[in-house]
Amino acid sequence: MDYAHPLALAVRRIGQKAGILRPLVKLYRKITRSGYEDAFGVALLNDVRTADIVWDVGANTGLYSRKLAEAVGLTGKVVAFEPTPSTLQALRDTIAPYPQVTVVPVALADYSGVAHFGTSDHHQSNTLNASAKSSECIEVKVERGDVYAADQCPNVIKIDVEGFELDVVRGLTQTLAQPQLRSVFVEVHFLEMAKRGLDDGAGQLKAALERVGLRVTWLDPSHIVARRA
Repeated sequence: MDYAHPLALAVRRIGQKAGILRPLVKLYRKITRSGYEDAFGVALLNDVRTADIVWDVGANTGLYSRKLAEAVGLTGKVVAFEPTPSTLQALRDTIAPYPQVTVVPVALADYSGVAHFGTSDHHQSNTLNASAKSSECIEVKVERGDVYAADQCPNVIKIDVEGFELDVVRGLTQTLAQPQLRSVFVEVHFLEMAKRGLDDGAGQLKAALERVGLRVTWLDPSHIVARRA
């Protein structure tokens, strides 16, 4: 099923407004006997090969960075992008035993500059905001992913950036077109994109990936994989 289809997006919005979307998600997980993250992680690791170069965009505390490091081995490389200062130390602690992991304290987007990063002690996730300022916001460096791929193109990219996935992909247009890039795994945050006025964000994301020759498949209602056709 194409969860980025206008009809699917309309049903999702109706479910959110009616307060039934989350219960339906829980029911889906119960029926499939697995969480979204489990299926996503399995598919991601199955695509990674020994000696690969893998990007973990939105690495957080390093759960996937560690697993990816084990998958690529000492001859491979993992680049973990995580801009949050309060999370960086936990990330570095997690990947300390893995010399093949490089931490880059930068937020990837579709421009170069700075942005304000909303943080919360009550949640594990963080949110990039290009304009808002508050006591819970910090200034972070922002860069296009193409800049970092100029010397060494990744083979696999994982993206989990709390509603800014379209921005990341738009900053990777040159990289995504390279034949070395085999697959891109994305967690799609419909609600966070809608809060930014991107009601059709998932559709735009799918179209952006397909424009560079990638074939998009939905692993479940919140995760996609785009593979070289």
